[in-house]
Amino acid sequence: MASLGLTLGVLEIGVLISSTLYGVTSMQLYIYYKNGFKDKLWIKLLICWAHSASRTFETLHTIFIWIYLYRLSVQFYGNPTVIGELHWTIDMSSVFDGIISSLVQAFFAYRVWVLSQKLYLPVMVWIIAVIQSTGTIAIYVVSAQSTMAYFAAHDEWIATATLCCNVFVDIVNAGALCYYLWRPRREVPRHTTAVVDKLIVWTIGQSCSCC
Repeated sequence: MASLGLTLGVLEIGVLISSTLYGVTSMQLYIYYKNGFKDKLWIKLLICWAHSASRTFETLHTIFIWIYLYRLSVQFYGNPTVIGELHWTIDMSSVFDGIISSLVQAFFAYRVWVLSQKLYLPVMVWIIAVIQSTGTIAIYVVSAQSTMAYFAAHDEWIATATLCCNVFVDIVNAGALCYYLWRPRREVPRHTTAVVDKLIVWTIGQSCSCC
């Protein structure tokens, strides 16, 4: 039973949290447009496009995770050996998760460019984001032709490298955004400083959620 708690139990909790965050992010877009922020039209269109693309991938990711959880907890209930088998649903969910992360990271890198007017960090982030997305596709291709035990023994480095790219890009984005927001902090009025502080906290929170 302990092993089920560390495998199936962890998966169920993760799916519940992921599904909740799926609803939260959808509500964020609704609040954005309802409040009528005075952004430029192309910014609103960019946000709409990015959110629509990420929602499509996130919806597919959530559906595949639900199918995988149903397969383990209902279809093959009482057969714990199935947990050790790879299935195309969990592989596909990883692909969509990688694409979503890359889109979000690329947008944050764009915000770094807007604040800094320097391209070296955004370009580096965009390149690594592409590598990360490619890594998730490689995981799907490799895992589709092997068992979980074989993948863990021989190809686990692909997953590790992909996750390291994800964490590295999030740290770079968060650090750069916080720096470029904090740098002019002493030169703005006090009420504006409070807004900047909220933006810094929001940036760190968004980066942590991406990880």
